[in-house]
Amino acid sequence: RGADIKPIKLGYSILRVAEMAQNEHIATLPPEMKRSAILMALDTAGVAAEDVVSDAAQRQRALQAYEKLQQEAIDEFEARKSRENSRIQAEIERLTSQLMTRIEANNAETAREKEGFRAWQSRKQRELQRISGALDLCASKNAPITGPVALSFDRAVSSKH
Repeated sequence: RGADIKPIKLGYSILRVAEMAQNEHIATLPPEMKRSAILMALDTAGVAAEDVVSDAAQRQRALQAYEKLQQEAIDEFEARKSRENSRIQAEIERLTSQLMTRIEANNAETAREKEGFRAWQSRKQRELQRISGALDLCASKNAPITGPVALSFDRAVSSKH
């Protein structure tokens, strides 16, 4: 329709000839007999075979032109989607970079917290040893310190040795 193909006399386009060739009365005929039947029908209708051939050529050109337009449209569509994918990929990379920076900051903060905790444990151990030493000074040889206080200091001091 868009190709502005003019109808042939009595509607005998190449499409109608194709339908005629599929008709049950001639579809099974050998090719030469089928050709003769089609030409006889065209002649009887007063349609020149050249007009049908011209119609076929116009339709082929129209189909090729339409295919070219469709190819151009799909190429442009693909180019748009490729540009969009590039923008999306750039956004993914930007977000990934931002999130990786946050992960690295979290890991560094965790490492600092752990180091602070280990430093506190070290100070705690020194304090326990100092208290244990002072506790030993308070105990007499005849009355050693016993009970929960002695046990907790013994465990704390021995667990670090």
